[in-house]
Amino acid sequence: MRRMVDEEYGAYGAHTAVKSELNVKCPKCGGFGIVTAKDGFACLKCTNCGSVEKKVCMAYQYEVSKKAYDLPCYQAIENACEPFFGCELWFLTYFKSHPVWAVNRDHLNYLIRYLSADLREKPVGYPFKKQADHLPSFMKSAKNRERIVRLLTKMQMEF
Repeated sequence: MRRMVDEEYGAYGAHTAVKSELNVKCPKCGGFGIVTAKDGFACLKCTNCGSVEKKVCMAYQYEVSKKAYDLPCYQAIENACEPFFGCELWFLTYFKSHPVWAVNRDHLNYLIRYLSADLREKPVGYPFKKQADHLPSFMKSAKNRERIVRLLTKMQMEF
């Protein structure tokens, strides 16, 4: 029996994953790109064509005192694109017209482990939401899990 204890809620969100890397398709050549963020700047580097793009990724919050405070961007993945440059995620496939994606290889491995586990558990004594709470219901449905794991494993082998 394969058991899995779930991970914290934001483990593979854009804000957390960008600290290590988000894997994307380069908008210039379609090659493998890596998006990272540090010190208020996001950086996109393509491993294929060598292009590099940088941009400020700070939002500004104005308080009543008219002072501006820098806040890091906490944007989410939408439409299978990362939020800093709008690049399509590298690990992307479709299941019955639903996008199935991972932000990087670690996230892809998590999805395979979670969906293929016979017993999925929440950590003992941890009352907050877990990573699986992010997953759409069609992915967690028993009737779809095996086929989605096959799609994810195929993506893992291809890249």
